[in-house]
Amino acid sequence: MVLLWLIVGCSSGEVNYQTGSSNTNHWVGLSAFSSMSDRFPCKDYLAQVNLSPAPLMPVLWGTFGFDLTCIASFIESNHDRPHAVEIHFSNERCRFHERCAEGELLGQLGTKEYNDALEAETGWVLEAIKDRAEALGKVLEALKGPLTTIFITTGLEDLYTDRAFGIIYNELAKVLPYEIVRSPVDHMSRPHSLELHGLQSPCTETTFASNDGDAVSLQGARLYRELHRDCKATILWTCDLQGACGDFIKPADRTFEFNPGNVAIWEAFLED
Repeated sequence: MVLLWLIVGCSSGEVNYQTGSSNTNHWVGLSAFSSMSDRFPCKDYLAQVNLSPAPLMPVLWGTFGFDLTCIASFIESNHDRPHAVEIHFSNERCRFHERCAEGELLGQLGTKEYNDALEAETGWVLEAIKDRAEALGKVLEALKGPLTTIFITTGLEDLYTDRAFGIIYNELAKVLPYEIVRSPVDHMSRPHSLELHGLQSPCTETTFASNDGDAVSLQGARLYRELHRDCKATILWTCDLQGACGDFIKPADRTFEFNPGNVAIWEAFLED
């Protein structure tokens, strides 16, 4: 209770999970899910995220558009030091809520339909995954620098069955030569890298922790970071950079106003 008070304010074959290695022991990121929108406040975002000693930029691929300018600027602005980009390959929350729009992966399929199709290894579904992964791979190869680490999730906040996850994991691993991370809704322990959301996510050397969806206070930001120092990455989420601080707004209709008040929260998050 004290913690909450402080913070709130595969194919059928065997899957060979790889947790990978990176050029830093602990990434510290600022969520930028909406950074592919041409309305995203990239200049303000970069001024903040680049204060991190090991900056990580999480991006939700395709949901807000396909403008690569901010990702490219982030990589270029950190060309002389280690930095990382995390790409959420698909938006599984919109799938669950049945409100996926143009730009999403197989957005016409609900969660159960998508799981069933993956488990059955349905040809046109696997082809769509492959096409998206190949296109993503070409973009990342063109953008990344020698000190860029790339992480790919199998989808933001998924509800995959074990078999469905194994299928999509293998499909991505065939195409993308990067560490693959799972971002499940539940917090069950699994033999691969995980991104977990919430205020009290468990922490290991293969875990990415994010307060995604939960506001944090100044003191809460310090405490959240302190509690997750042993994670592979700790990510601060703020609603202003997502373009929705209350009721749901369609991604295409969102506007973004950088909140200077969150600068102090981010700086507190970075404190050693």
